[in-house]
Amino acid sequence: MEMIASFGQGGQPAACYAAPENGQVGYSIPLRGAMEEYGQSRRYQVYVDVFVDGVQQPQDGAWVREEMDRLFGLGYIVAYETYFDGQQNHYAFTLHASWEQLDNFPAASGYGYFFFLYRERV
Repeated sequence: MEMIASFGQGGQPAACYAAPENGQVGYSIPLRGAMEEYGQSRRYQVYVDVFVDGVQQPQDGAWVREEMDRLFGLGYIVAYETYFDGQQNHYAFTLHASWEQLDNFPAASGYGYFFFLYRERV
């Protein structure tokens, strides 16, 4: 099944999103657009930001890794990437998920989540 990592035309203005509250999930505009266009016929490569009480958690932090383990246990395909840009390390928590897994995401009550298509962030 084809994996969607980007959607839409380049040059679109950047969007500003509010931090999700604990137990809530937010979706970027391009991700929602891709989900509406392709539905269940594709899988989605999604970059995940994790929040606690409205504060974004570091991608290399313990809470993010705990949440990755929980989602893996629920059957999600999770990936954790580390790359060096010549000056510093960067980290990325991603999911390879179906439309159903994203639309019915089992948000933990102590975390807020924001999903982007992979190429929006990496």
